[in-house]
Amino acid sequence: MIQDVLLRREGLGVLRCETRDISFEGACIETGLISVPASIEIELIFTHDDQYTAEVVRIGAQVVRAYGHGIGVNFQHYYDGSHRFLLKLLD
Repeated sequence: MIQDVLLRREGLGVLRCETRDISFEGACIETGLISVPASIEIELIFTHDDQYTAEVVRIGAQVVRAYGHGIGVNFQHYYDGSHRFLLKLLD
């Protein structure tokens, strides 16, 4: 499943990306032509709209691998609603 996500980090600003292979532990994120170094901490901002509500979910992550046009991240900090959001997304 592909999910749009905003990647935020001080110094990088906000970058619109797509996730691939998302799980409870982490995800692969396509960053396009923007290079993101390994070992940095980032914040991922997901939005989810259903027929009744719009939801914004933030998850803190660490970049564990940089490759070609993407990165692999491990989720580090789960904020309000993030577990519920991942359950819905992975269902």
